[in-house]
Amino acid sequence: PASLAPISSIIAPKRLDRYRSETRKTRRSAASSRARIAATIDAYLSYVEREPERYRFLLHASEQPRTAPLMADFRHRHVANCAFAAVENIQRAGLDPGFAKPWAECVIGMVRAAGTSWLESRSMPRAQLVEYLTTILWDGFSSLRDAAAEK
Repeated sequence: PASLAPISSIIAPKRLDRYRSETRKTRRSAASSRARIAATIDAYLSYVEREPERYRFLLHASEQPRTAPLMADFRHRHVANCAFAAVENIQRAGLDPGFAKPWAECVIGMVRAAGTSWLESRSMPRAQLVEYLTTILWDGFSSLRDAAAEK
């Protein structure tokens, strides 16, 4: 609501800072690239699970005129950080480093969409969703085809 716009502009930055701090700690503790992806997704979904109203608040803040620029800046930085972290692996795979930014956009969009849907349905345990998303991101859709062929 418009009446909450002034409050949103004060609260949203604090909530974003808390989320950033939590996910940063988690990523640093992971041993491998795949584990880092899983840890980051788990940290995100953990936040969604633990703070559903705050998560919804942040989603709503991205649609409000006073806080939309803050949320857009957060998203752009998040994409840039994700792309930066992926460049080394992308180059090691022999791919063009320009692949990193679109990949980061896809990762962030997919995890956000899955997290929002999961928050409403709780159709599976968080750990299972983390594993599914990590598998799609790390192994790609070809792993699903390979798993089906093995059955």
